[in-house]
Amino acid sequence: MFRRGGGTIKRSFILAMLLLFSAAALLNVNYSYGTDVESLDPDINNQLEDSSNIKKELVPTGNSYSTAQVGDAANRVKNFIETHKTLPNFVTISNQRVPMSDFLLILSTTTIDVNDGKNGQKVQYSIQEPAHSRDQITKGTIQKSEYLNLAKDIKTQIETNSQATPYVTSSRGTISYESLIYVYSRIVAFNWNQKTLPNFASIAPWNGQKLPDSPANTAQQETKPVAAEPAPQPAPQPAPQPAPQPENNSNQNKLTAVGNSFTKAQIGEAAVRVRNFINNNGVLPNFVTISGKRVEMAPFLLMMATSLDNTNKGVNGAIQEFNPQEPANKPSENIAGRINAPEYLQIANLIKSYMESTGKAPESQSTSLGTLNYESMVLYYSRILSFEYQNNALANFVTVSASTIQNSVTNLGKGQLNGLQGTAGLETLARYINQNLNHRDGAATTAAGVESTGFGDCWGLSDWAAKVLSANGYTVRVVQGATSYAYNHRWLNVMINGKWTSFEPSLVTKRYGSKHYTATCSSVRDIVVTYN
Repeated sequence: MFRRGGGTIKRSFILAMLLLFSAAALLNVNYSYGTDVESLDPDINNQLEDSSNIKKELVPTGNSYSTAQVGDAANRVKNFIETHKTLPNFVTISNQRVPMSDFLLILSTTTIDVNDGKNGQKVQYSIQEPAHSRDQITKGTIQKSEYLNLAKDIKTQIETNSQATPYVTSSRGTISYESLIYVYSRIVAFNWNQKTLPNFASIAPWNGQKLPDSPANTAQQETKPVAAEPAPQPAPQPAPQPAPQPENNSNQNKLTAVGNSFTKAQIGEAAVRVRNFINNNGVLPNFVTISGKRVEMAPFLLMMATSLDNTNKGVNGAIQEFNPQEPANKPSENIAGRINAPEYLQIANLIKSYMESTGKAPESQSTSLGTLNYESMVLYYSRILSFEYQNNALANFVTVSASTIQNSVTNLGKGQLNGLQGTAGLETLARYINQNLNHRDGAATTAAGVESTGFGDCWGLSDWAAKVLSANGYTVRVVQGATSYAYNHRWLNVMINGKWTSFEPSLVTKRYGSKHYTATCSSVRDIVVTYN
């Protein structure tokens, strides 16, 4: 019994021990499992964390658009933002409503494709609007290389998250979702109008309605007002438009104010005279006189561009004169057609921006018709300003034709007598004659003879002065009459403000006491020749 009972006890003991070891084994397995989790390879752990950012598939809407269609839409969005200080809810492209979140991806894709020379259709995807945006910009510019890189970042972020980028970080600070749409609308609109991407884009703090700065503030924000659909407008607002800049940035001349300022009306009246001068002579004047001040053509081009830019912005203040240089080269051109108001207003802003950033007038400017050279810019903007001055309204378009404009007028007076206008021009001519020429009996009787010898009789001085004035656009006639010394004395009549004014080249010389050019010694008997 004992042996049998002892066997029972032994078996029970063994069974208990087995159960104990099994429990310990289970405990050890659980402990080991916990240790394995804590000691996972860091790279594996990171992979697990990164799996939350797996690229989400974008959902196409079934719509796609050409680069030109996107450019036109960008122009309308740009105009809408500048007018209403808020984003529109959507823009219509090819009869399809495109929300701004979708449009941001289209804009960034278009910017990249244009730079890469790609012209394929831009597919519209369904993109969620961000819950917030952040804007901390220092006003300035971002160069082409930077805005291209930012466009790639925007595209990558949207494709990864299927949500519009709330902001990106740039060299000028944090650019908000709203500002990104505005900046890239301007860039793409610029390309649509100018057939090239701008070399930089201006940015400034967003001053319109925007999303909250952080998601936590979303519930505290008022509902964003619904903005009207952007509609095509006859005249864009190009004030913040990206402006072209030469690739070589070594010339960073600063414009210096010369101390003169003029009203819009004064500039318009001067533009009429410049237009008439070029139309009559096929050349640019060296300067135009405004309120007794001589303004050369490069500063005048800047003033005309500024005047138009101010008109477009509704600004009416006086316009300062600065000292931009003339361009070193003046390329020829061969273009013809019409440039409509939206484009010539935009080009005016580009001219202004270029001159402010480089300190000189542009050699040429791209247009939808081709390239305008410097001389043509002066001509066509003087026509536009003349029209506005005379009609109190902007022209709907300006007609452009092949240009043969030169930037010189006459070699008489050693090339120092170009750009004469009005009574100030007559004063300049009289002063030159007094200081450089003189009357002498029996001297040269032709302009060429006076120029080569420095002396002439009344016939020679009158011929010389008449040709100088005619070359400068004056209507002038050589007249003849009797004096107490001669039967056939000659001098000039010059048309000023619709009336004939006497100009006596002989009496202004030192020989006759340096009299005023209006002094006379005879009455008109004959008209020898008239120059129109």
